[in-house]
Amino acid sequence: MAQTYNFQTPRHLYEKLCRDSEKLDVVIDGDHLFNFISTAHHLQDWIKKSPLKSSTTIKRFLKKLNSDDNLKICSDVVAANTHFEINPAAKGCQLKVSDSCIDAKDFKNEIMEMYEVYFKIKGH
Repeated sequence: MAQTYNFQTPRHLYEKLCRDSEKLDVVIDGDHLFNFISTAHHLQDWIKKSPLKSSTTIKRFLKKLNSDDNLKICSDVVAANTHFEINPAAKGCQLKVSDSCIDAKDFKNEIMEMYEVYFKIKGH
């Protein structure tokens, strides 16, 4: 039986981000990482356009997202302002963005932790 996906709220896109994250827990590869990066980046837009966008909590959270270095990397990759390489066999530098080396799991986990706090509290 085919599964139906519904993308109408930030919560729905967050659930996709969780699925993308779970795939990276199994296999770190370029396709899965790019999907995760793209979803993490676009989730900000979904939150900005949500019905609750004018609340103080949302404004504060969006300010935090806009200043996050990992999400800046996501934005740069999605906008083709920078490129990335992935080397799953490397130790400590599986993800290379411009001249920076990043542990891909730490990168993913830090983004997930930031969004988890919001969605556990707000739920939408």
